[in-house]
Formats: sequence, structure tokens, C-alpha cells
Amino acid sequence: MESLKVGFRDFYCNNKTRIIIVLFLAFLSAAFDSVVGYSFSFIIDKGILGKNYRFLIIVFTVLIILAILIALSKVVRDYIYLGHCSEILKKIRSKTFEHMQNLSIGFYASTPPGELLSKFSSDLSKVEESMIYAPSYFIIPLINVLTNTILLFVMDIRLALISMLIFPACFLGPLLYGKRAEKINFKRKRAEAKTISNVQTNIASQTVLKAFSLQKLATHYFEKSNDFFFMSMHKSLFLSTFVGRFGEMWLVVLQVLIFAIGSIMTLEGYLQVGQLVAFQALFLGLSYSLTTISSFMPMVLQCKVGMERINGILSEKPVVTDSASSVELLPFAKEISFNNVTFGYTKELINLDNVSFIIPKNSSVAFVGPSGCGKSTILSLIMRFYDTDSGSVAFDGIDIKSVSQASLRKQLGIVLQENILFNVSIMDNIFAANLDASSEDIYKVARQAEIHDFIISLPEGYNTKTGERGGMLSGGQRQRIAIARALLRGGNILILDEATSALDPVSEAAINATLANIAKSGKTIISVTHRLSSAVNMDKIFVMQKGKIVEHGAHQELMQLNGFYRQMWDKQH
Repeated sequence: MESLKVGFRDFYCNNKTRIIIVLFLAFLSAAFDSVVGYSFSFIIDKGILGKNYRFLIIVFTVLIILAILIALSKVVRDYIYLGHCSEILKKIRSKTFEHMQNLSIGFYASTPPGELLSKFSSDLSKVEESMIYAPSYFIIPLINVLTNTILLFVMDIRLALISMLIFPACFLGPLLYGKRAEKINFKRKRAEAKTISNVQTNIASQTVLKAFSLQKLATHYFEKSNDFFFMSMHKSLFLSTFVGRFGEMWLVVLQVLIFAIGSIMTLEGYLQVGQLVAFQALFLGLSYSLTTISSFMPMVLQCKVGMERINGILSEKPVVTDSASSVELLPFAKEISFNNVTFGYTKELINLDNVSFIIPKNSSVAFVGPSGCGKSTILSLIMRFYDTDSGSVAFDGIDIKSVSQASLRKQLGIVLQENILFNVSIMDNIFAANLDASSEDIYKVARQAEIHDFIISLPEGYNTKTGERGGMLSGGQRQRIAIARALLRGGNILILDEATSALDPVSEAAINATLANIAKSGKTIISVTHRLSSAVNMDKIFVMQKGKIVEHGAHQELMQLNGFYRQMWDKQH
């Protein structure tokens, strides 16, 4: 099985031909820089001090031609490499996003959205940044280090040996503080994710914040997370910079020391003036390259942390999966049954306790009860967002664990309390439920949802944009479009999860009348609601309390029992 994890191999082991070309062009660029430094030796000794004009003209002409060719090769290198990086990053984004689509609902319930957004945006950006700058800040400087080191030994082995002190001086900082910098950087990313999550929650909660004048409290919460982010960012940035500064200090000392020793050797006749200048130029080039590599290390650390956080998503396994022997669920024909179902979102808390019931085809049922009684959990198990801890959920006697999730959900249409409408046309919002549907199919379900006449009254009709999250429409209009979308799904089962709880009584009554008409057309309707008025006309009402079904029957039957249902009804009316 192919590994989903992201690593440096994704960048440098895919399409090796392109990478070889990039490395070859990078080698030419680095080699040219070393040749220029080395050329100072004979330019000064043979050309300037020897007053050889012809030699100088030839050397400078060759260097100018080479400089132009190298500049052109850099353009070609950047075009190939940046195209390669863009392609790989696109694949990583697609791989991550596709994997996220396959994760179970439980993962999203337990993971803050800001954490996911941070990984998908900020962490991927750090990976992108380090990969894009790798040739200029690592590959070419590394080649320069190799070529300059060789040329230093060619010029004078004694001075070159002293120059080698540059390596421990440059990399002592990363060796001493690299691991600590990585840990602090990881904490910084987590703090950043919490801050993003805080901002996202704040934006989504503006109505409540303003209604209760909670802006100061919201700012207080933000400042707490922002202060923690500031402290972790300050530590991370300072330590990353300190690692570089630690090496720079020793580099400056060595540069002065090498030049001093070289000057004495020149005075003693061991070196010519041109050789001293060339040696110093090569050593400065070596120093610059090592400094560049050292300064690139914090970027590599951030990239490594970013990859680890992205791999945190990619290593997540879907909790609910299709078995190898799963089959397609046949069209719903008889009944949905819960058989001694026990389930809890966590091991410590049981949300459903040994629940059993049957929902016949073409019937309408409602689950009612106080918050936390388990009624919405029933719907989650029917849609197989979660698997039962014990017992089974069956369609026509077939355990839904033995069928594919896609074939199960194909038979289900769902209307939520707050339905997400995309910022596209009304037509496209309904069309999203069934990409094989025709325009006539969409008009048909819109009429069933009793929203068609309203839509065609709009200046742009079905091409009207709904706005972000459907903000251009009223609550009742959004719900009717959601009902039309659920009907277009084509299944025989319509699931309503608090579908009218956010509406005013007039809109609620109108939606309920529409749903009653839909029920007569042969749909099986399963509703969860805390408003008992929405359950009055259902064939059967299941009353839930503390994860158990305590009463069931039609509205009048339950009223005559004078039990828990009657108590809830009296409180609401």
C-alpha cells in the first residue's frame, strides 16, 4: 500500500530527469562563482602586475560571456524547478484534501477547524517556502562549499587547513540548539493554530457576541491565545536567529585570522599578492555559502515541522470504513431497524443504551426529547457517520456495516437545522445533490418543496446567487432549497435534523405542511426535533430520555399516557 505521508523524497525523487537537469545547472552556476574568485590570482599577478593588456582583455571577455550564459541557465533552472515544485505542492494539497474527505465525522468533531486550516495553509506554505528557496539557499551554496574548498587546497594547503576551522565554527550552533529550536517551533505552530481557531470562532459568533455585548470578553479570550502565540513566536524566532548569529561570530574571527596569516605569508614570499586576494575571495565565498546554508536551516526546521503536522492529518485513519466484502445496498423496500444498539462518542459516556425500534417504509417518525438524550445520535448511526459499539442498524434486515457507505447515503436525503448553501446559483445549490439530474428534475423537486414560484419571481430566477452560506435568503427559503436538494438526491428516505427549530412559528407551520405533502408522495420521513408541534402529524413519535426510548406512539396516544411526552408538551404549550 502506498504511503500517504509527505517527505523530502516527494520533491527530489519524483521526475528525476528534471532534478538532474536542475542540479547540473546549479553546479554550473556555483562553479562559475568559484572560477571568478580563483581568477583573481592570475588577473592580478599576470594581468595587472605584469601589465599584460591582451591577457586581461581575453580573461574579461571570457568571464562576461560566461556570466551571460550562466544568467540564462539560471532562468532555465528556475523555470524547470519552480514548475516541478508547483506540481509536487499541488499533489500534496490534493492528497491532503482528498484524505480529509475520507476521514470520519468523529475526526472533525474532535479537531478544531482552526487547527486544520493552519495545517492546510500555514504549514503547507512553510513547506512551499523552503522548497522554492532550496536551490539558492542550499544546493548552490553547498556546491560552492565543495568547489571553493578544493580550490583553496590547490592554492595553498597550509592556509587551507587553517580555513577548515570554518566548518565546526559554522555548524556548532545548529548542532547545539537545532533540536531545541525544532521543539519550540512545533509549539509555535500549535499556538498559531489555536489563534486561528479563536479568530474563526469569533467570526462565526458575531451575532451572539453583538447581541450580548460580549466584544470585550471575546477580545480577552483572543488576547490570551495571542499572548501565548507571541511568546512562542518570540522564542522560536530568537533561537532560530541565535543559531545563525552564533556561527557568524566565529566566521568573522576566522576571516580576519586567515587574512592576517595570508598577509604574513605574502610578506615572507610564500604567496603572491594575486594568490592572497584570490584565496581571501574564495574563503569569503566559502564563508558566505556556509552562512547561507546555516541561515536556511531554520527554514528547513519549519518545513520539517510543517511536514510532521501535515503527516498528522495523513496518518489519521477513517474510523468508519467499508469492509473488503461490502456490497451495494439494494433500494429500500421494507424497514429500518435498530437491534439492541448501544453507542457512546467516548468510552466514558453512553449516548444510546440498548435501543431497539423499527421504522416501516413510507412512514413518518419523529424522535423527541431533551438535549443530550440521544435523538441526533440515532440519525448519525442511520447515516453511518459512526458505527455502533454493540447491536446493529439494518436496512431490510441487512446490517449497514456490510454495505458500502456511498450506496447507503445515496438513499438518504438530509435537511439540517442550518443548511450550508454555497455562494453559487440556486440551481447549482440544488444540483449539488445529484450531478446527473436535469433541469426538469430540479424544477420538479423545487415544486415539491414549494419554492419554485419564489425562485422564478426573482430577477435572475434559478441563476440567482444565494450569497455566502445562503445569506441572501431568509431562513425559510434556505430550508426549502435544502429540502429540494434532499429530494433531488433520489432516495426514498428523508432525514430532518431539527429542520424547523430555527424558524418562526409561521415559517415552521408552512414547512411542516410541505413535509406532510412530501410524506404522502411515498417518502419515509425520519425527524429529530425538540419542537413537539413539528411531530404532531407523524405516524409514530419516539420519546427519548437519557439514551433510552421511554415512550412511543402517535401524538394522541402519547398525550393519553400522561407521561414524559405530556410533560414536555405542557411546558411548550
